[in-house]
Amino acid sequence: MMQEQLKDFMLTTRPTWSRALYTGRHEFCRYAPANVVECFKIANLLAPDPESSIVHWWDELSSYFRSIINTELLETGRYGERLTMEYEKQRTGMKPTWQAIESNFSGYDVLSVVSSDDMTPMQIEVKSTSQRISDARFVITKNEWQQAITSIAFKFYLWSLTNVKMLAILDISEIIPHIPENKGTGKWSLVEIPMKVFDKRFELRYA
Repeated sequence: MMQEQLKDFMLTTRPTWSRALYTGRHEFCRYAPANVVECFKIANLLAPDPESSIVHWWDELSSYFRSIINTELLETGRYGERLTMEYEKQRTGMKPTWQAIESNFSGYDVLSVVSSDDMTPMQIEVKSTSQRISDARFVITKNEWQQAITSIAFKFYLWSLTNVKMLAILDISEIIPHIPENKGTGKWSLVEIPMKVFDKRFELRYA
């Protein structure tokens, strides 16, 4: 009964600590408040050798909160893409193409031009976060990187979307030092880079 009560409470109120459920029981206990962990112990949700019903309880809620987080990440990404569309229209005087809503396999999100005087196509990969720059990370996939290094003009736009909206515009040369190399029979598929590496490149765009 207590397990069901805890489930109902989390699904209804979505407390901040509930998002840690998908990281596993040990990590959840490190993140959640002590009184919450105690409730989980009393409900037998932290038993050393959990029964299948307990595992199912954790899996069900982990999937639920993981889906919420993924939805929020998608919304943040789309917001950054919309801001990029607005920024590029103001910068070039031309309406760019929102490629990300057409295909997930293009290797870039927005197609613009180099400048109002240079119609050379410029591909833009947008990375957005609602976290502080000091805490945020962004991911570059192998496909995105291959597109970047084979394009005539390519930029990475990093958006920090906290109380104010900050933008860092990066060239490929600034990303190269953080890209791994294939060695032996191993091949990298994505790389995660801390945004704070480029903290001095961020500029205020919208208050």
